[in-house]
Amino acid sequence: MKSFAIKLVLTLGMVAVILWQVDPSTILNRFIMLSPVTMLTCLLMAVVQILMLSYRWMLVTHVTQLRIPFSELLRCTFASQFFSQGLPASVGGDALRIWWVSRIGAPVLLATQNVLLDRLSGLFALLMVNLVSLPVVFALIGGSSLIVSIMVTVAMAFAAILVSASRFGRRLTIVVFSIVQRVTGREDWGRGPMHWLLGLQRAAGKLFLFRQGSVVMFWGLLIHLATIGLCVVIANGAGIPLTPLGALAVVPGVLLLSYLPISVGGWGVREGGMALALGLVGVPPSDAVFVGLALGAVGLIAALLGALVWLVSPMPITLMGRQR
Repeated sequence: MKSFAIKLVLTLGMVAVILWQVDPSTILNRFIMLSPVTMLTCLLMAVVQILMLSYRWMLVTHVTQLRIPFSELLRCTFASQFFSQGLPASVGGDALRIWWVSRIGAPVLLATQNVLLDRLSGLFALLMVNLVSLPVVFALIGGSSLIVSIMVTVAMAFAAILVSASRFGRRLTIVVFSIVQRVTGREDWGRGPMHWLLGLQRAAGKLFLFRQGSVVMFWGLLIHLATIGLCVVIANGAGIPLTPLGALAVVPGVLLLSYLPISVGGWGVREGGMALALGLVGVPPSDAVFVGLALGAVGLIAALLGALVWLVSPMPITLMGRQR
């Protein structure tokens, strides 16, 4: 609770600082410029994204040997959008998904592994997009030590996931647990967590290193590209000249920054990131903050639809036998 309060205060502080540095009237005028057609298009794009998220999650469940109907995953994904708005880094939404899958009949540890693997697949796809976008930024604005540092950091994170999912990563996990067991003098210490982690690494290897995971990665890329396209629609609908190439260059970095658990629902981080990133492609700060706020507003409306799904949906019931 204390951690949440700190993040809430930090979020409100970041939003206040951002709004203090820009012209609120300019942001309001941009919102007024959005036509009903543009707003409806944005909402439809957000709903399609939720459909894609649900389908990707279904593909991930197949990797972890779960068979859950798509309709059940779709209802859960809609509801999780609402719960993600109240806690940092989608923690609330992921907790709901774990609870939902465990209610259906999967053991809690397997449900946790499944949701974490889905989250990792999204992060991995986003890192792939950033590995493409950062060279585009480098080409558009010229050499920058900051851009190079970010490129190196993203490449290292990408490589770390690949190594962790490999056979070498699993052997390293066994070695680390063995060392801890020797130091503590307890040979049975950590066997459960070690087997759980090895299972996660083995499933991640199927996703990131073998052909059967390529479809999951494809849908993950589509989901992030849809977010980039949503930014372009919002900007152009408000008269802001943002090209698809410019959005592809800078928006993925903002999305990656939003993964950090330092704000509630991504608010503040997203708007500040947009102000910095879109400024690299010539978008004024006030307009960039508007794009971030509008993107968050679209997500919030989609989350309210998720709240409606949560309220009218029956409680999940056991659909499969308990797995041991």
